Amino acid sequence: MLAASLLAEGPCRLRGVPRLQDIYTILDLLEGFGVRHEWKGGRELLLDPSDAHTGTAPYDLVRTMRASVMVLGPLVTRFGHARVSLPGGCAIGARPIDQHIKGLEAMGAGIRLDEPRAIDRFLEDFDRRLGLRRLVLVHFNDSKSEPGSRRDRHEHLGGGRIGERGLGHLIRHPSLRHAAFVLETPGMDEGYDLVNVARARDLLAGRRLEPLPAGPAAHRPGRSPPPR
Repeated sequence: MLAASLLAEGPCRLRGVPRLQDIYTILDLLEGFGVRHEWKGGRELLLDPSDAHTGTAPYDLVRTMRASVMVLGPLVTRFGHARVSLPGGCAIGARPIDQHIKGLEAMGAGIRLDEPRAIDRFLEDFDRRLGLRRLVLVHFNDSKSEPGSRRDRHEHLGGGRIGERGLGHLIRHPSLRHAAFVLETPGMDEGYDLVNVARARDLLAGRRLEPLPAGPAAHRPGRSPPPR
């Protein structure tokens, strides 16, 4: 609820807010994004996001609590982009944020990969902000869905909206030579993983892709794979 104040157009009032350390921490976090706050009595809190702005959620704050990553969605919704350190607050180790990432994908957040120059800009920005040495794995597939469609639907390599040009530029990018590429494309449980592995090798070698075989492109779950 506190993180959602970033979405408000004016002051909002919350009642029954407990005075816990995590509350004070996220208030400090929101203050870094321009959200002012004022306690009105024992458990009533006034939040004013009128001057909210984007920025970086610093690790010194984020590491102290797991819920700090909750500002990620509101920041992307309001400003179109966000930078938030991975959450802490747990002695047993790192906390996954995969469900938050899936939520952002459902909101249409992402990076255009169909244009080589966009890929270059993204990787340069990633290296400047985080360091490409931290990028060790690339989830590699084409997309059935248009950019911004708020749908995450995978497609065979070269058969979707990203296409041969974007995928080829990405897999051959010199900045990603150290990274592993993991395929997740349609029909992998039906034997079509071999088709896409071969297409990935063609992209890596700079070879033009052949048209997709009619079998894998037309196959649907529940049918036997076409004979080879």
